[in-house]
Amino acid sequence: MEDVPHKRILPPVTYGVICISDSCYQKKKEDTSGAYLRKLLSATCYVVVPDVIENIKGAVQDMITEADVIVTTGGTGLSPHDVTLLALSPVFDRTITGFGELFRMLSYEQVGTACLLSSAEAGVIEGTLVFCLPGSLNAVKLGGSIIIEEAPHMIKHLRE
Repeated sequence: MEDVPHKRILPPVTYGVICISDSCYQKKKEDTSGAYLRKLLSATCYVVVPDVIENIKGAVQDMITEADVIVTTGGTGLSPHDVTLLALSPVFDRTITGFGELFRMLSYEQVGTACLLSSAEAGVIEGTLVFCLPGSLNAVKLGGSIIIEEAPHMIKHLRE
């Protein structure tokens, strides 16, 4: 990374990961995306919840006191069971539109118009950054690369 003045002195950041998946919650499938994020971000907390609005909201609320940044994976698609954004978008104190825009641009470069099948979104809840990523490993790798690069800078501004 080139020497960018705004990224020289950044605060330490703690991360939490929430896997939102009925099949992972029921232990029918392994959470490879969550495992990837936990390692990439050195996450200090992790939980798996089903695709249920109240469970998603509760997991985020529980994690707010433990992490500066929460990353969710799963539940962002078009299926009626995909309720992550329905759960979290309304409770964002502030939406970070640029994250979703950047994610979709980079995703389009990888998968073309299929990027329309899933969404990524970010916002702030009670001073905590919350990133909502699709559940696929490729989407998590893409989103994770953006988050690891910019989250400390974003946290710095939130704490000003």
